Parts: sequence; C-alpha cells; structure tokens
Amino acid sequence: MTRGSRIVLVALLLAAALRAPARADQPAPLAPCRLGDRGCFLDPDGAVRDADQAYRALHRRARPHYARAAVEMAALLGIGTAWYWIDRERQVADWDFPSLKQRFTLDAVRFDNNDFWINFLAHPLDGAAAHALARANHLTLAESFGYSLLTSLAWEYGLEFREKVSVNDIIVTPVTGVVVGEFLHRLGQSLNAPRPPGTERWWHQLAGWTFGTTVAIHDALDATHSQTSLHAARADVWRDLHISYGWAESSVDADGNGADGADGARAGAHALRFDGRLVAIPGYLRPGRFHRAFADADITALRLDLGLGGAGGGVDLHADTMLLGVHGQRISSQGTGPALAIGASLAIRYANEALGPWKDQLGIAHLPGLGADAHVLGRHASLRVHARVHGDFAGLRAAPYSDWKAANPDVVDKSILRKQGYYYGWGWSARAGAELTTPFASLGGEIFHGQYASHEGLDRVQEQITADVEVESAVLDAELWLRLPLPARLYAELAAQSRRRRTQVDTHEDTSRLDRVLFRLGMDL
Repeated sequence: MTRGSRIVLVALLLAAALRAPARADQPAPLAPCRLGDRGCFLDPDGAVRDADQAYRALHRRARPHYARAAVEMAALLGIGTAWYWIDRERQVADWDFPSLKQRFTLDAVRFDNNDFWINFLAHPLDGAAAHALARANHLTLAESFGYSLLTSLAWEYGLEFREKVSVNDIIVTPVTGVVVGEFLHRLGQSLNAPRPPGTERWWHQLAGWTFGTTVAIHDALDATHSQTSLHAARADVWRDLHISYGWAESSVDADGNGADGADGARAGAHALRFDGRLVAIPGYLRPGRFHRAFADADITALRLDLGLGGAGGGVDLHADTMLLGVHGQRISSQGTGPALAIGASLAIRYANEALGPWKDQLGIAHLPGLGADAHVLGRHASLRVHARVHGDFAGLRAAPYSDWKAANPDVVDKSILRKQGYYYGWGWSARAGAELTTPFASLGGEIFHGQYASHEGLDRVQEQITADVEVESAVLDAELWLRLPLPARLYAELAAQSRRRRTQVDTHEDTSRLDRVLFRLGMDL
C-alpha cells in the first residue's frame, strides 16, 4: 500500500470514528411520513407523524427508582399498621393466633369474615396506591404488580401475624389494584403533560396535583431537562372524560325476602358520575393507518357512580384495563374508517347500595379475560362497540340467608354469612355495550350478566362448621341513555337503568329488581 493510500485509509477510518451515532434515547431520523402511508397518523396540531416512533417516545422510561419505590411501599405498610393499632378494639375480634408453622402451610390460609367494604373497596384502593406509586417510579407493569403483590404478602404474613392469612385479600388487593392503579397512573400522565407556551393555567396544575398526585409528586422529585423531554410525549395520551350531576327516581320490586317485602317502593337520590377512558397509543382514532401490539396496559377506563339522598345511596365503581393486545385502524384524512383493539382484559366491580328497600352488595375481581373495542367512524355519525368476558372471584350479598337461618337455627354455617351476610364465590361474567354518536345526539346502551356459586371450605372457622351451605346468584344489569350536546362542552342526558338479582341459599330463593330513571347534566372535561 502506497503512502497516499495509507493517508486516505486513515482519513476514512478517522471520519467513521468521529461520526456521532444516534443516541439510544433519540430515534434515528426517519423518512418523511405522509398521511395515507401505512404507519403514519395526523396529530391534533396538523403534523403527520410516525406511529411507531411516537409510541416509543410515549413509553420511553426514565431510570427506574427501585429503592425509592420500596421505601414508599414500606410507608404504605406503616400507614396501614398505624390504622390497625388505632382500631385495635375492632381488630382483636379477628385475632386467631395461628402458629408460625400454620401460617406457612395451608392450615392458616382461609377466607376472612371482614366487612364488605374493607374487602372489596379498601383493599383494591390499597393495591391501587401501591401500583400507582411503583409506576410513578418508572417501573414496568409487571414490576409494579410484583411490588403490589409483595406489599400485600408482607401485610398478610407479617404485620397481621395474629390472624390467619386471608386468601381473598391476596387475590383482590394486587389484581384489582392493577386496574384502578393503571387508570390513576394514565390520568396523572395526561393531566401533568406539558402544555403549549401561553396556554398553562393555574387550574391545570391544580388538577394535575389533585387527580394525578403520584405522577405530579415524582415529576417534582425527578425534575431535570431530560425528564422534561420525556414528559412532552404525554400529550399523546388520548382521553375521553366526563363528569355529571343528576337526579334518580327508583322503584323496587321484590318477593319479600331481600327488600323487606316492599314491592313497588319508590325512592329518589342525587346522582354523581365520573366516566373516563384513557388510551396510551399515539394517533388513537386520529386520521391514519397503522397497527401495533401493546403490552403496557395501554387502554384503561373507570366509571364511578355515587348516590346521595334521604332514602339512602351508595357507590357503584367499575374499572377496566386491557393489559396487552393488538390495535389497528384505517382512518382516512376525512376522519372516516374502522378501528379495532382486542386483547387480555382485567377489571373490577364494586357496588354497595342501600336505597329505600333496595340493598345490594356486589364485589367482583374480574380475572384476566378477553376484551374488544371496535369503532366505525363516519362523516356524520360514529359507532363504538365493546365487549368483555371474564372468569371472576366475587363477594355477593346473600339476601335470603336470614330466612334460611330461621329455618335452620341450630346449624353452624359459614362465618362470613353469619357475621356479614355475604359470601365468597367463583363464576363468570360478560359485558357488552354500544353507542351511536351524531352531532345532534348520542344513543347508547350496556348490559352485564354474571353467574356465581359459593366456595365451600377454607372458612375462617371451617372446623366448627356443621353445614357448609351452598349459595348461588345471578346478576343482570342494563342501562340505556340518550345524550344531547349543549354549548360550552355541556350535555344533558336521560338514562334508564335496571338491576336484577336472584340469589338462592339452599332451597330459599330471593328475586329483586330495581328500575331507575335518571336525568343528568354533565360536562366533557
């Protein structure tokens, strides 16, 4: 090789060495995206963007804080421990004093007999807090579930060492915590997303800190220039949020066992509702053609109904998260076309109502099942159809239990029935709904059906039971609504609901029904 050739070769090698590669956290430049190309979408600002690149930017994680998350889990356990000992007088009744050997074998793993709201609302909220804190520390979905599960096990096996291990808490707390925790996490990301210069208002920050607390706190702890670039992608979280106030008129029909014999009784109540859906897939339902697999709980929804009135009221919570699946859409530049998401779904339902003679307790951990969301967007109307099918673990009110007990006064049955009036069971459920939306009105409906049978065995005092009575339930809920848009993002809604419960304790059966008409005035958030 000549001297000149060596000089040229060294120069080429030096140039190659000095050429800066693309940083791992900044994707290499892509060819310009054009609307109509596969893998591209039109964002709300009018820019055509690459769907894969936008998805990676939204889901790009900062450095995870495993130790900080563990400290926060310990803080949650500390708060729970403080409550446990402050409420010591009530807790003493649950002390079984199992031996260490029993606690680490199946001998002390039982269904507890605690209050309904503790088992099916307080524990899911505990799990949601642990999950949302872990997510805010930049842990993955699986890692966050693991932290929540370990926190639950630490509580059951460690801090509640005077009690038998509660198998229902181990199921409900981490599983339902994923569902509610994911919604809170995505809501926090959306509310704490940076806004364009000049559009930030004080109420935006207030909403972010109030309803997206875990994300807001950790944003403040991690505030750096690199974090700011990560936060900018949160604007791509699609959201559909509504809040409403209304009045409900209800009538109850029962056969006399579960509703004090008050056929046709009427009751009124104030009705508050929050309804939200969040999707962490950039370009969702925007003009564009793309499809993708996802595995980060990217589609999540939560609906909360509160009833308040002189005749009584209650809580009805339903939340749903699609953990993993595929989403595809083919929407034209005019905003018309189909979209479909299908995947594995996880959900929670909690209903605890006492409205006049109507009494209902329904706590369901919807275990991983199949879910689908389909949209057909047209120029003058759009249609949304959704469906879910799950296997369930549930707690349900046993309405005819008092009649069964009166007929069997000397029998020792399930302690959960004797103390609380509800039972644990397994079953399945299906939910389906559709909504047709036009510029002038929206018409929609949803139906839910579930079948459940009690779990025999593993009662807290199973050794004392002389008749482990069987309980079965059928649940049917339906709702229809007509929504009319009003100026300033307001809407008026007329809705009709029907709730039917059929429960059988041995040969004693109760059938009751609540029919409700609601008028709501709401706002799109």
